[in-house]
Amino acid sequence: MSVKPVVVSGFLATVLGVPGMASAQDAGFYAGFSAGQGRFTDGCAGLANAGFVGSCDERDAAWKIFGGYQFNRIFGAEAGYTKLGEAHMRGTRFGAPATAQAVASGFEMVGVATMPVSGLLAVYGKAGFLRWDVDLSGTGISIGDTGTSMTLGAGLLYPFTKRLAARAEWQRYSDVGNDSTTGQSDVDVFSIGLVIKF
Repeated sequence: MSVKPVVVSGFLATVLGVPGMASAQDAGFYAGFSAGQGRFTDGCAGLANAGFVGSCDERDAAWKIFGGYQFNRIFGAEAGYTKLGEAHMRGTRFGAPATAQAVASGFEMVGVATMPVSGLLAVYGKAGFLRWDVDLSGTGISIGDTGTSMTLGAGLLYPFTKRLAARAEWQRYSDVGNDSTTGQSDVDVFSIGLVIKF
């Protein structure tokens, strides 16, 4: 399912803005790390197109390293490298036992916006673009492709101190891959992470 440009522009999205933590939310740089699980939709489509038949495991560990700049207490911008994980297939290819995987990763750039909801807790949304790289590898296959797709997400942010905060997040990466080469998939990543304000 594609993310429409109208939805993206309406979501422009996230970082820190919570009452009682003004100095942590004013303009400045931040960085962080998050980890969780990536869930593919049609993650083995490219492998099936290449002749693989079998069961497909579409869940895998995912992680991201990111950094950004907070323009004010609400709006910011963020860039990062994300490893979306792998979709694995085990079965046969042209009648012979075979295994293969589709690996997805990329660099993202998103707009970010935050709103306090209760005490120190805040909600945020994000939207932007992913420059993806998808590689298929396994028994008798090696295919790779790159491209650009849209992404959006939402999450909760809670600051422990003026410099350190935790966040829990869902992010959707749409149309990752190429239908004619690696196959195309939507990837949902559910993660938790830490943010450090400089």
